[in-house]
Amino acid sequence: MSLLIRMLKVFFCFSLFAQGVLQGQNLIALEYWDFNDVVGKSFATTSNPSGMVNSGNNASNWNFGGTSGTMQTDGNGNFVITGHNGQTYRKLPNDPGYSTPYNSGKYRMEMDFNSWNLDGTAAGSSLGLELVNTSGARIAAFQLLLFLGTDNSNNARFQFSGISNGILVYESVTVNLLNADTAYAIALELDFDNDTLDFLLNGTSVRSITDFNATEFSQLKFFTNNPWSTNSTVSLDSMGLLQVPEPATYALMLGLSVLAMLGLKWRGFRR
Repeated sequence: MSLLIRMLKVFFCFSLFAQGVLQGQNLIALEYWDFNDVVGKSFATTSNPSGMVNSGNNASNWNFGGTSGTMQTDGNGNFVITGHNGQTYRKLPNDPGYSTPYNSGKYRMEMDFNSWNLDGTAAGSSLGLELVNTSGARIAAFQLLLFLGTDNSNNARFQFSGISNGILVYESVTVNLLNADTAYAIALELDFDNDTLDFLLNGTSVRSITDFNATEFSQLKFFTNNPWSTNSTVSLDSMGLLQVPEPATYALMLGLSVLAMLGLKWRGFRR
């Protein structure tokens, strides 16, 4: 086998490895729930850790537990909110939050919906996730929101929010569906080092903020608000908080590829 062919094979193998990592972004789950629990599991707490499994590296517990059967796993890989009324806030870690707030690097918060059936009379009702700082102020969030349209009928939209130049700004994407059986993936990615915040729906950016100037976050919150109706049902496939590795990780992989090729070339010259 010629030296050139050997070099090409090594480069190809390393390229495939690098591509696989890049495609998955090599995300590190800090707090994550895929809801592959038995039926009836809800928010795990320090005093009752037998709730739904948090597979993230931090594996933090929530401040409070379940909600009398209105928010729980169904045994089929879903977390179902049904028959629930009004405001609920669950946060982790419990006060005062992370002992060392996250203040550098890039992070992703995401929630995947399987389906929903919303009460069309419950205008203003919402369900979502948010990140707050040590003062308890929101720095970034997203939610499924029921709003009153111009035709006086209620419609569903995804609403994002985040800090832009010191002000909380909003971006909405209307889906016009009170009943949805199509999966939706909502996410946001914030970068403390580059002062950026991206809002994403089904993997597509709906807005990019380039003057994101929040300085840290210390807690993750799950919420429904006051107008939430007992007649609304939402099924979630997964949700969580992840860390996006620094670009140096990918540079290292490329460097390894180059070194391997140089090593083969050197061996070829010595023969």
